[in-house]
Amino acid sequence: PFPQPFAAGPVSIVGVTVGRRDIGAFLVGLGAVLVLGVVLRSRIGLGLRAAAANPVSARYAGIHVTRFTTTAWGIACDLGAVAGTVAATLFGLQPSMLHLGLLYALAAAAVAGLGSATLAVPAGLGLGVALELVGRHVHWLHGGIRPATGLAVLAVALVASRA
Repeated sequence: PFPQPFAAGPVSIVGVTVGRRDIGAFLVGLGAVLVLGVVLRSRIGLGLRAAAANPVSARYAGIHVTRFTTTAWGIACDLGAVAGTVAATLFGLQPSMLHLGLLYALAAAAVAGLGSATLAVPAGLGLGVALELVGRHVHWLHGGIRPATGLAVLAVALVASRA
């Protein structure tokens, strides 16, 4: 069992029923995105972007590239820990709890463009809504339509990016 930080049960918002845990997960994710946005717009973010874009020039400019690379990996680990914790509250704690989540995240990132952090969130929200609508209205694959749709979106996005 995994402790549940969010209350169970549905909430009706403007005629749409949403689970309290889903709202909590959304708010935690939104908070993580906002904190990341603040960090990336600070001096640390400037150093991170410089070290990633051109490490040699950044080193000549006096930026300690190794330190900023380590910081970037630390931020990625922190975001992964937040994502894993929130996913465990929604799906339970099991070894394969994020295999579909990672597919959907990669599909959303491919739709947004793999280098665009600002478009990744709207692409993820749009993909989530599309997957929910497909899952609710297409019943002939008996639960397998969502992963197939996510994989199809990923394939189309990758093919479109190559064109």
